[in-house]
Amino acid sequence: LKREVDRRTGELMRTRSRLKRLGEIDSLTELANRHLYAQALEEDIHLMRRAEGVMSLVLINIDHFKAFNDHYGHEVGDIAIKGVARVIRNIITRKTDLAARFSGEEFVLLLPLTDAEGARRLGEKIRQEVEDLSIKHEFSVVSDVLTVSVGAACLQAVELNKADLIRLPGVAMHRAKNRGRNQVCVYEEESGGKMPDEGVSLAR
Repeated sequence: LKREVDRRTGELMRTRSRLKRLGEIDSLTELANRHLYAQALEEDIHLMRRAEGVMSLVLINIDHFKAFNDHYGHEVGDIAIKGVARVIRNIITRKTDLAARFSGEEFVLLLPLTDAEGARRLGEKIRQEVEDLSIKHEFSVVSDVLTVSVGAACLQAVELNKADLIRLPGVAMHRAKNRGRNQVCVYEEESGGKMPDEGVSLAR
């Protein structure tokens, strides 16, 4: 099984390199764009099913970013987005992983062969390092500096499907926001994996 996982991981790395050469990179953040993310999601699910591996998906959302943009201006907002993206890029270094900008202030991580605890640790590291940037945010009710909320979920090979891998991190993100933001919530850690579906889309 280990040899098979290693072989599939090699395929994943080669596929990722090929996709990146297509130039599907977000120009502001230099992360993958939404189109590349969608392609990689399909490929990762397919490979992890065949390799009988686990896979995590992590959402990262900048807290109260509309208020930040409205008061400081879009140019400063872009600088803040680039700062968050730089944190993500410096932390997500495995060639098998993918970090993408999903929407204006939302990012998504695809983490093959990463369990729920691994996703939580990565999310917490990103959350802490964004806070440590100390980007002033006087109009946030969370903190006086820019912060992020993180939602994550992990599925086993037999459970892997696109709908749940997208939906469940959104549910976890919604819980993180309801609890006050600037924190990490992992779906599997919530009520034994029975967190209610609160209708949160990935684009929220």
